[in-house]
Amino acid sequence: MWLGREGLDAVEADLLAKAGVDELALRVGEVDLAGNVPVVKLYPEASVGGELPVAIVVRLTSLRPKLDPNAAIPVWGVLQDSLGEARRPAGIVLDLPLVNESLAAFVANLAQVARVPVVPLVTSKQLRDPRVLRVIAAAGHCSVLAYGAVGRERSGAERSNLTLADQLAPLAATLVRPRIAFVLRPRTEPPLLRWARDLDSLTDPMMAKMSTQSPLDRSFTFRRAVTWSGRPWKAGDTVALRWMDVSRLDAGLHDAETVAMPEVVGWDLVTLPPQGDAVGISREALLRYLRGEGPGFEPKVEVGRRGRTLRVTLSNPSPFGSAVSAYGSWVQVAVERGALVATDRGGFDRIILGTLRSERSGQWQRLDGGGADAVRFYETYLAPEERVVSGTIRLPSSRSHVNVSWRILLSTGRGLEGTVH
Repeated sequence: MWLGREGLDAVEADLLAKAGVDELALRVGEVDLAGNVPVVKLYPEASVGGELPVAIVVRLTSLRPKLDPNAAIPVWGVLQDSLGEARRPAGIVLDLPLVNESLAAFVANLAQVARVPVVPLVTSKQLRDPRVLRVIAAAGHCSVLAYGAVGRERSGAERSNLTLADQLAPLAATLVRPRIAFVLRPRTEPPLLRWARDLDSLTDPMMAKMSTQSPLDRSFTFRRAVTWSGRPWKAGDTVALRWMDVSRLDAGLHDAETVAMPEVVGWDLVTLPPQGDAVGISREALLRYLRGEGPGFEPKVEVGRRGRTLRVTLSNPSPFGSAVSAYGSWVQVAVERGALVATDRGGFDRIILGTLRSERSGQWQRLDGGGADAVRFYETYLAPEERVVSGTIRLPSSRSHVNVSWRILLSTGRGLEGTVH
């Protein structure tokens, strides 16, 4: 589990350990290998409590064409001095946006002088580069950025459309068993300094117009001046988002388990989400998932009826959210005979009248005129612990039999469905 620069206290570290996390990783600095003398830039020190072993993450920012392998000695000297001998790291994750022919010998020497594993962090696209494969072979380890907002951690990088097995195929010849890196932190365009917050308000159609025509997963154009995720936005401003949620994380972990060659030996989760509301995945959601909950959840649908009028309430008691989809998640109310009347969406994002008595064997069909015998209340995003109440539905009579059903779409395309009896 990678940590933010705020570190981690002993209580939170203990919770992670109980959830199955076996190692932490902390970004500590950058190394410039462009000149004759290596330059190591250290970040402000962060405190990490608890008993979990801690690896350090160092990013390579520049690289000279012919690198002396012995440059590893002063690099490790600076890192060791900053840590202290008593705090020898569990390993060194070497973030490598740059690679050349001479880097393999440097990496092998760094592992030798530090006496800890050196784990190159690369993208799946980089695995097509023979020089990268030589670095990985020299290290005997690697972690591959394969899931989530990869561009958030590696500028200019994008997720591959290949299967994970195809992405990792070049590693087979090295005999190195990789870890898979999942970028949990969302990416935004324009960039935000903090973890993006409050996806629920962003998906409110009164606040912003959503579009799937986006450079990332979704784009939202603000309808009015607002403050969102700690930043002011004007009417007409647009923010694009890409995020990882529990459903996508679960699917990726299952993919990793199916790769036979090379064998995947673990994963990196980059970075630990914050407490409370967070776009994609909150800390509570991650911990509960690691302890065995999710990624699906059972929404609670309640029907409140008084004579000829009815309201429905949709609640999500879990820390897991739905997909962001204009028409994927809904609650439907239908009458067996007669027509109903509904015009108020209530707290839902939209309302659409329809019929189940179409020529398509009782399948839903939207109606633009009268005579509707069904109504659907759509919610673009059912947030963790959200509760939504519909507007009033007027039934044909106080004796009308009503059927209530629901569907919640997850980000992987899986649908959760049910009825209320």
